[in-house]
Amino acid sequence: MIHEYPSIYIDDFRGSLDRPPPELCFLTHMHEDHTAGLQRKSYNGPAIYCSEATKQMLLNFHTNFGKGVKKYDHLGQKGLVKALEIDKPYHFPYNGESIQVTFIEVNHCPGSVMILIQPKNPGKAVLFTGDIRCELTELNILRRTPTLYPYLKEFASANPLTLYVDSTYTQHEEPEKGYLPNMTGIQRLIELLKLYPPHIQFCIADMCTGHEQVLIELARSLQTRVHMDAYLYNYYQKVAPYSPLASQLLSYACTSGVVENVSLRSKIAPIEEMQTNKTITPGRIHLCHRNNGCSVRHVDSPTVYFKACNQPTTEMVDLQNKFFKIKEIGSMELMNGNIYKGPTQRYYLHQGIYYPLFPFYYYSRHASYPELCEFRDLFNVVNIRGLDGADIMESKTQHIGLSKIFHSSVEASSSDDELERFQAFCFIGNPNIQNPSISSAHSNMSSHETLEMLHSDNANEMVNTQNPDDAVGIVEETPEDMYVRMSKQPFPWAAQLLTSHDNDQSFRNPSEIIFVDETQNKILSLESKLRDNPNLWFSFCFDYSNNS
Repeated sequence: MIHEYPSIYIDDFRGSLDRPPPELCFLTHMHEDHTAGLQRKSYNGPAIYCSEATKQMLLNFHTNFGKGVKKYDHLGQKGLVKALEIDKPYHFPYNGESIQVTFIEVNHCPGSVMILIQPKNPGKAVLFTGDIRCELTELNILRRTPTLYPYLKEFASANPLTLYVDSTYTQHEEPEKGYLPNMTGIQRLIELLKLYPPHIQFCIADMCTGHEQVLIELARSLQTRVHMDAYLYNYYQKVAPYSPLASQLLSYACTSGVVENVSLRSKIAPIEEMQTNKTITPGRIHLCHRNNGCSVRHVDSPTVYFKACNQPTTEMVDLQNKFFKIKEIGSMELMNGNIYKGPTQRYYLHQGIYYPLFPFYYYSRHASYPELCEFRDLFNVVNIRGLDGADIMESKTQHIGLSKIFHSSVEASSSDDELERFQAFCFIGNPNIQNPSISSAHSNMSSHETLEMLHSDNANEMVNTQNPDDAVGIVEETPEDMYVRMSKQPFPWAAQLLTSHDNDQSFRNPSEIIFVDETQNKILSLESKLRDNPNLWFSFCFDYSNNS
């Protein structure tokens, strides 16, 4: 919720009794955790304004990885999705006044933007970042963006600005630490994959948009192509005229052996007919789904699934990516063929070397805490909130709250007005604030057990489960429902924890037992356990936004 403009809806279109009806609607990018409410066939709100690339992605998105219907086709039929140019100011009537809205391109995925809202009164200007990665390169671009000049702190006449920022970093281990630059992570991934035998195939485990840069650099460095199915190829074709990333990725695309997708009724030219470098080998890298007709990725040729990891902790990543010589450690537990099970990984045995099948690489589409501090320091900030509008304090998960970013920019002052303002910002003495929520929940699943599911027939379902960006809208569920769901594969440890601690009274915090129902007691107990166990938090993070 945008507190300064409560009837402007951004990235959440469900509405509630606590908010006035929408007067203006904006969408920062087409990841499904930001389109909640738009999937309803009965949606009859105002038009949704977004970038042209986002519009194409939204209106051409099919369910079930291209085999189902167009999920948002009803919006297109009603003409409710309208594109705005980037870096061009637009004026909209709002509450009897005129406000100026400008889209500013950001680094997250094709078409993603942040939104600057400027009223006649400069004291109520708002910058809504959406999901954003702000490395030094992006910060320098923003510093040179003319639309933002009036709010840059380096100018003496800087106007006040309220920030609504991506706070995904709060859900990670050691959130106060930074992430490696994306290009460094990509280069390390390239060096790692070059060590594999040439017959090994690679598939990216992150199936949502935003990883185009990784695929482009891999294809260029490994001199191969990126194999796509018909749905993804056509999807990127729609976006390519408005996104250089999508266009560049298509130049490395390979569609050899693709089976025609019945729902799309479109054929793709084979690789020989594409005007690209003929020395590049056919698709060794895969951005496709076996169920959509990938005949290039053979079952008898092992596939390595590489997955992004933006945690600053390196020990787990190094262990996950480690190669072992059989003469040094002997034989591991044989699973099938040449696939072996190790302590933290599964391996492919080739010429006396165990090659990890599920390596990690450092890559993040979201800003780290140090990056957000640098981002904040660009502007004359008077307030900072999460994307859901919440002032986020030091939460009970002991993660860093957004108030720390804001607090470090507030000068020490004896002014009672300043103290009251900051206290109000930090919820001090406010009994009505019970449970601050964490916005933009993006779990970073890293367990090799979850990645193993990608080899199974439930691969598509598994990817949807693990990527909140790929989830079908935002599902409203009770805590009981969540834990029933979590107790099933691929989360067997949730059921184990609930069972093993049924009779462990010391496991519970009596102050948290506020429900009579035993199921709720176990839920609260499990939350307490997860808060105290960073290893489990690394595998799964809660979204408290639906928890009363």
